[in-house]
Amino acid sequence: MAGLEDFADKLLTQLEKDLGLTKKIGLECLIEEVEGMMNIERIAASTTRLEALIFGMGIIRPARACRSSRSDPVTAIRVTSGTTNGTG
Repeated sequence: MAGLEDFADKLLTQLEKDLGLTKKIGLECLIEEVEGMMNIERIAASTTRLEALIFGMGIIRPARACRSSRSDPVTAIRVTSGTTNGTG
């Protein structure tokens, strides 16, 4: 696990511990760049918190002439309502 997913997982683990939550908080990853699609398997396996992969308009549009300067293929992570039961 690396990048934004790793940061979010560690942050949420600490938050759950501090608040005494019994359910894990789930995550949804927004994929908007070609690099994200190229790394989709790694992203999908990056954390047991992942509940959904959302594909944005950058994936639907034809490839652009300019490349993104971003090194992380995940554009955003949204925290869900904590429905993950911790079993993956």
